[in-house]
Amino acid sequence: MISFHKVDFNFKNNYILQKINLEVEEGIFLGLIGPNGGGKTTLLKLLLGLIKGYTGDIKVFNKPPHQLTKQRPWIGYYPQKQNINWNFPISVSEVVLMGVIPKTGIFKSIIKEDREYADHLLDILNLYPHKNKSIGQLSGGQQQKAFLARALVSKPKLLILDEPTSNLDTTSQLHFVNQIIKLKEDFNLTVIMVSHDVNSLANNADKLVCLNRSIHFCDKSELITHEMIEHAYTCELETFRYNRQKLHGIYHD
Repeated sequence: MISFHKVDFNFKNNYILQKINLEVEEGIFLGLIGPNGGGKTTLLKLLLGLIKGYTGDIKVFNKPPHQLTKQRPWIGYYPQKQNINWNFPISVSEVVLMGVIPKTGIFKSIIKEDREYADHLLDILNLYPHKNKSIGQLSGGQQQKAFLARALVSKPKLLILDEPTSNLDTTSQLHFVNQIIKLKEDFNLTVIMVSHDVNSLANNADKLVCLNRSIHFCDKSELITHEMIEHAYTCELETFRYNRQKLHGIYHD
């Protein structure tokens, strides 16, 4: 479904990603871990075609990301930061239906079928009674579920989640991951999830990838050892590079 072959990406002569080789098979749950500044969000944005300027070859559904047209709705994306004004009076249902835009276009009306499917997702995620509430009235966990429904409403084949549990407590994180596993099976999804919760991904993902500018390991999660993770997270050169870039405001991953 996805392939990266000898992919490099640099910003102002600083390598963010280097020599990335990665294949994601259809139907798997891939966990993506790594330190801050290691390039995880950059890799996702390259996959989505949101940024260009890389060298090497990237294919998604057998096409370069920027050439995806009719395949665009096949990707559901849950970004790291939700661009929502919590004081703006937009309902939960309206937030979810924003996910239909890649399929319909900005200026086309939302059809009855899409509204019914949005309600179906809200029901599955136990949010249907709150559909007409303002998104700002929901709890943090409920908001996360609303954004998940938004990522699913276009009926994607690939679901990409960039740190969806970062603002949740441990119990809510576990519940969310279990929900993703069930949705993956129910909707026949391929899932890529970025998280700092290494234990949760190691226990639930089919494959685990650690990214720290380059890929330090990529294998079945049960084959990853604590020592391998510790080595990837404590590379002094990468820590120095990231801190220097943050200090000078060069790049934010």
